[in-house]
Amino acid sequence: MSTVNLLDNVYKAIDEKNISKAGCLTGRTYTKADIFARSRERDIPLKGFESHYGNLVDYILRCTYDIWEEKNVGVIYTHYSEANEIYTPLGYADNVQSVVDATNGMLSGFPDRQMYSVNIVWDGNEEDGYLSSHINRSIMTNTGDSPFGKATGKSVDVLCIADCLCKDNLIIREWLVRDSGAMVKQLGLNIEDVALKMATADVNADLTHWYEADTLRRTKNRKKRPVVKALPDNAGPMDIVATMLHNVWSVHNFAMIDDYYSFNVSVEGLSGNRLCGTPNLKRLLTELHSTLSDSDFEIDHIQMMDSDAGENEKFVHCRWTLCGKHATSKMFGQGTGVPLHIMGISQYRIVNGRIAEEWTVFDEVAIWKQIKMAQLRTIAVDSQGNV
Repeated sequence: MSTVNLLDNVYKAIDEKNISKAGCLTGRTYTKADIFARSRERDIPLKGFESHYGNLVDYILRCTYDIWEEKNVGVIYTHYSEANEIYTPLGYADNVQSVVDATNGMLSGFPDRQMYSVNIVWDGNEEDGYLSSHINRSIMTNTGDSPFGKATGKSVDVLCIADCLCKDNLIIREWLVRDSGAMVKQLGLNIEDVALKMATADVNADLTHWYEADTLRRTKNRKKRPVVKALPDNAGPMDIVATMLHNVWSVHNFAMIDDYYSFNVSVEGLSGNRLCGTPNLKRLLTELHSTLSDSDFEIDHIQMMDSDAGENEKFVHCRWTLCGKHATSKMFGQGTGVPLHIMGISQYRIVNGRIAEEWTVFDEVAIWKQIKMAQLRTIAVDSQGNV
């Protein structure tokens, strides 16, 4: 037996020993062997998917690793549809080449990027497609020029949540929110300067049209001020999250946080914040919502997944948008009255009917970019004769 074959058998034995059992691969707990597994026992229907994928979590974990850490960027061509739609707070794209270009651009600035899955919530079927919501943490060093500027040599640890609609082995639509604000701050850069640079580059591009019309509609035609809603009878985890979001994020009744959260809740995201406890969550959300006046909050998608830890634990995913006029706030400087659109994605771990853990990501750079873009357009109009 050759040395190559002998080593191959050794690695195969290690893989088989450490691969998570069918039905246990969740994206919260997984092994290195799960990433490198040649194949897995399939435990959900996956028509059209490559045969070595065992379930949707397996598909998301392994193609993500192949693209970002193995630097097999070409995998994008076989795992994204040719005309896939990608919605991000910084812009919109509708072709696979844009995904390749953006990936190469990020890898050139952060070549040692390591991505660790925090959780994957998914739902769907093989006919209509599966929707996955993947929280991942990226730990990486800025050794090359990046979309944010020149190399700084600094390391960052940032959250990202990617919602992917997957069918026939392809991602056909994606909603991607990265905590770019936290990244820029850790790089030691000035967030307003970065946003201005991006706004200047994109002021004449058509990257944000997908939400601008909706933002204007929702800020000009503000709904009647919402009122507090009670939890429905026999409320489930999705009811708990949806009612909380209405009463806290729409009604701004921050005291009601105590009705839905564990007192020692752990919250991560919200532009680089890591906090514990409902008093600190109340403070942060009060500050965030003071950024906007005449605000309008909408849930765009919500879904739930059972936990392998038992019936008392569930996971809820929610993608949402918050629109309003830029008001005075220390979070985003002096108010300008500019209509703003905040796209966010949240995941919640529900234990015994209360939110015990939350991850919420929005892009602070994208918010500043909207403010700077409006200012640039105002300057352009004024330069043409104050029309």
